[in-house]
Amino acid sequence: MVECWALRDGLQLTNHLGIQNIVVELDAKIIVEILQSNQEINNSFSPLLMDCRLILRNFP
Repeated sequence: MVECWALRDGLQLTNHLGIQNIVVELDAKIIVEILQSNQEINNSFSPLLMDCRLILRNFP
């Protein structure tokens, strides 16, 4: 899923630049559902999605 890579890269960039207020729009519904839930992730994109979750914790 290219969307997952783009999300993680975008989140890393905004975090690095110190940007606090962001709006993320995705058309990959499954990624949105996974990130909004607290469920354990067990698929080939687990490390990437876990990175996204960790970075998202830095935003208000």
